[in-house]
Amino acid sequence: MRFGWMELLLIAGLALIIIGPKRFGLVGKSAKQGIKEFKEIAKDEKEKQKEE
Repeated sequence: MRFGWMELLLIAGLALIIIGPKRFGLVGKSAKQGIKEFKEIAKDEKEKQKEE
């Protein structure tokens, strides 16, 4: 299932209405940090796989 820019804009708009503008920024920061940590873990696991 693929989302277009219009669907993503609608989801972001609904999230902004539901959680409010102040918390929307915090949610964005948390999501960014979570993605960053996930990428780091995936990279570490990939390097372990290469070593074996």
